[in-house]
Amino acid sequence: MSKNTKRKNDTKKTGATTLRKKVKNILQEIIGVVPYERTILNFLKIGKEKKAIKYAKKRLGNIKRAKNKIEFLNNLTKFN
Repeated sequence: MSKNTKRKNDTKKTGATTLRKKVKNILQEIIGVVPYERTILNFLKIGKEKKAIKYAKKRLGNIKRAKNKIEFLNNLTKFN
């Protein structure tokens, strides 16, 4: 492949991602906590963090997403 040609995936689409984040935040404020997130919060309240991670992993697909979701929910409960 020559230096002058560009593939479609090489360009960044920052405008779309920022809009998506804004929409996601607005929906989170309107809807609140989803039922599976409520279950995770209950596990965290009673001190069963390992069980919360397992439950989140089952719902979200992988451990990295699960840990990010649990961190988000911990921050959510700190501010409320």
